[in-house]
Amino acid sequence: MTRSGIIIAALTLAVGVAGQAVIGNLVSGLFLVADPNFNVGDWIAWSGREGTVEAISFRVARIRTPSNEIVSVPNADLTANAVTRPYSRNRYRADVDVAVDYAADVDEAAAILREVARSHPGILDAPAPSVRFLEFGDATIRLRAQFWIVDPTRETVAGVRLDYAGRVQERFEEAEIAMRPAE
Repeated sequence: MTRSGIIIAALTLAVGVAGQAVIGNLVSGLFLVADPNFNVGDWIAWSGREGTVEAISFRVARIRTPSNEIVSVPNADLTANAVTRPYSRNRYRADVDVAVDYAADVDEAAAILREVARSHPGILDAPAPSVRFLEFGDATIRLRAQFWIVDPTRETVAGVRLDYAGRVQERFEEAEIAMRPAE
């Protein structure tokens, strides 16, 4: 009986250790399925990766990456690590950094950055777009434009940022303000 008890205890320990990850993923899956703030279709970033949640099961979440791969992520990884949902609210703050020559009129550059944001149809009026000084570089002055985008998705944010940058570049060229690569 003593040997049988030891064997049963050893088997129980082995099964318990082996099943720990599976049970952890199942419990994590229950939390993810029940979490109203974690849904199929959400864009998430976790542990240096990002993508769109395609499916959530009790063991894994399936996430489509920007390169169109489907990754099966153990639920325990998502509940144990920080998960960011940058587009989860009805608006998103975008930051656009711009570097201009020291010879440029910085006040005029800041005014153009604000004006382009205020006139852009994809950018909210409130909170008002803002521009602030970031730093002096070796050959440039860096400014940051901040504005809010309504009903954000990864695609709409990228589209608004690209269109904004193009409009800023046109206006800077008209004002003869030289933009430089950020240092």
